[in-house]
Amino acid sequence: MTPASWGFAGVVVAQLATIVVVWIKTRAAAASSARTEQQVTPNHGSSMRDAIDRIERRLDDVSAGLGTVHRRVDRLYERWGGER
Repeated sequence: MTPASWGFAGVVVAQLATIVVVWIKTRAAAASSARTEQQVTPNHGSSMRDAIDRIERRLDDVSAGLGTVHRRVDRLYERWGGER
């Protein structure tokens, strides 16, 4: 007996199989989406978003410190009459 000879029952079985496969894939996609959301939502330290925020704060600190160094170097050049 082949699926083609099943008639209406074969069509129902094929449609149910398709529904089950889509349902399984949808659940997997939802789980994956939840894991991704956890990484981009701040959660007090362990998410990717928190890591990016920490890096951005450190870059701001470095940038501020670099600005201070540039001002000091400029003052030294002015004091000694040098040109840049």
